[in-house]
Amino acid sequence: MKYITSLLLFCITLICSAQSNEVLLKEVALKYEKAASVDYDINYGIKHFDNDSIIRFKGNCKILRQPKDTVYKASIWVDVSDCARGAKYDVHCYYNNNSTYIITDEDQTIMHYNLAEGDYNQMDSYYSGEMIKTFFLNSGKMITLNKKISDTIISGKPYLKVIYPLPDGNDLNRKLTAYINKEKKLVERITFLAHLKDQYQYNEWLLSNISFNTVNQQQLIANFSKYSYRYKIVEYEEESYDELFLEPGTEAPAFTAKLYDGKPISLKDYKGKIVLLDFYYMACMPCQEAAPKLSALQQKYKDQIVVIGLNPVDEYTKAKQKLDAYRKRAEITYTLASATEQISESYLISGYPSLYLIDKNGIIKHHEGGYSDTMEEELDAEIQKLLKE
Repeated sequence: MKYITSLLLFCITLICSAQSNEVLLKEVALKYEKAASVDYDINYGIKHFDNDSIIRFKGNCKILRQPKDTVYKASIWVDVSDCARGAKYDVHCYYNNNSTYIITDEDQTIMHYNLAEGDYNQMDSYYSGEMIKTFFLNSGKMITLNKKISDTIISGKPYLKVIYPLPDGNDLNRKLTAYINKEKKLVERITFLAHLKDQYQYNEWLLSNISFNTVNQQQLIANFSKYSYRYKIVEYEEESYDELFLEPGTEAPAFTAKLYDGKPISLKDYKGKIVLLDFYYMACMPCQEAAPKLSALQQKYKDQIVVIGLNPVDEYTKAKQKLDAYRKRAEITYTLASATEQISESYLISGYPSLYLIDKNGIIKHHEGGYSDTMEEELDAEIQKLLKE
């Protein structure tokens, strides 16, 4: 009887603790929702798939709610610096009323992106876009997402640990975890972990000096004015898709790359054959998605075409060590080689994967950028045309 009573008390304690934590989480979410602004320092780290180390950036974020804004529902100022480069912030990102301004101290310029006219939101391409993902702009997700709540201790202080599993339709397993200081009722740490087969990506947000309702519009305008009267403002002009590649009809630049057995490989070695060049790197997810499609084309056409993967990003020795695992994971059956930066530049590579289809005479006939579900079909059709010539 005594045992049953103790077990019952233990269960009641667990239930009460769980209910208490749910209440606390709702209080934190409400606190964030009611605040008009937030200001915080951040140390942001990311380890990409297949990379060995975490890249860290530090920053300061000022976010002011603007309910009528159509993009963020806010005005935003973010100072960013690569931790490896020292203490000084060297990039500043300002978003206000459908305009993003990227301010760089090194060349003393301000690039203006007008989102109202269809310009790409460059804020999302800088780490500033990641630094603002700290629940302030979407506090409701704290309580609406599926979650698992528990207590934990960090540096002797009580924290609420909230795990949010994020389902994905592919082989990707993801989860977001928030660590909430129970005394201050503040989200002070967020982690994101994604597993894909034998790889993982890790993101971490470490927040400090968090304050609410201390930012106003005049402050953000003053921040911008400090730079706008000294630096040159440049209007962003988007390059056309074709300007990012060598034009069809152009002779493919000659190159000599290095196979992972140490032997050289040159484009001239394959004169008289159709060549499909795939510029990739190992941590690139679209590259891994494209690889099985390229393998399928190589297997379909056998010795009628040659598919060559050129990697200008990963250091040779490290890439060689990971080669077997990478081939297996990405289902690669074609040739892979290490390329120099000069080769990448000669082919105008600005994103990955980038592909060039070259005819038997060494002339570029087709190019593709990125991965799409129709990529294999499109490349297949282009190869068929070349085989008929």
